[in-house]
Amino acid sequence: MSTGAKFFIGCLGVLAVMGIVGIVLAYAVFNVVGDRVGDFAGGLEQQQEAQETLVRLQREHTFQQPSDGVVTPAQAETFFQVTDELWEEMRPWADELEDLALRMEERDQPSLTDMAAGFRTMGRFVEGRLVFADAMDRHDLSAHEYLWTGMSLMRAYEELDRDEERRTVAPENIRLAERHRSELEEIHRASSDGRPDRGAVFHLSMLWGMTDGSAWQAMGLDTLMHEYR
Repeated sequence: MSTGAKFFIGCLGVLAVMGIVGIVLAYAVFNVVGDRVGDFAGGLEQQQEAQETLVRLQREHTFQQPSDGVVTPAQAETFFQVTDELWEEMRPWADELEDLALRMEERDQPSLTDMAAGFRTMGRFVEGRLVFADAMDRHDLSAHEYLWTGMSLMRAYEELDRDEERRTVAPENIRLAERHRSELEEIHRASSDGRPDRGAVFHLSMLWGMTDGSAWQAMGLDTLMHEYR
């Protein structure tokens, strides 16, 4: 399993544990860390701001997937630049999320301290979507184009070592993936210690980039993501 997937599952694990303990602990957390409620409310406002930004960018920078599926060199460069920027902004709290998930996995029931940390974690997740939206805005880029480019490049990367007759992606994408092999390997591989990395950023971006429930199907990204996996 990739580092990004482990990281994503870890985050979901935190939220799942919080759901299992139910109303009693939630009430306790409310009383122990009541000052965090205001932070979370502010996070909901950030979520709405991110949503509005992503919808606007999708409207202003409408992206049509090319019929030949070819990624341009300019799209690839932008994808790697944005991914690097996202990772640098999210790095300070990525390890915090991973540590929390691992700590909670080791316990039968989370402590109030863990619950308080989980509450902050939800705020971090919301904050991450705002960071993602801001990055798209800086580059005049729709989430659709960013995600399509990344998944197309990763598909090509996974076929680099296949025999030519077994490849299913455009030759241009294979050449582009070869040119950026080191960057794609860094996104694809699981790090030796299982810590979050750029792969986590890309996997989480698949959720942050959604603007409504039908977005994946409308963009054709549901099929592409299935093929990428």
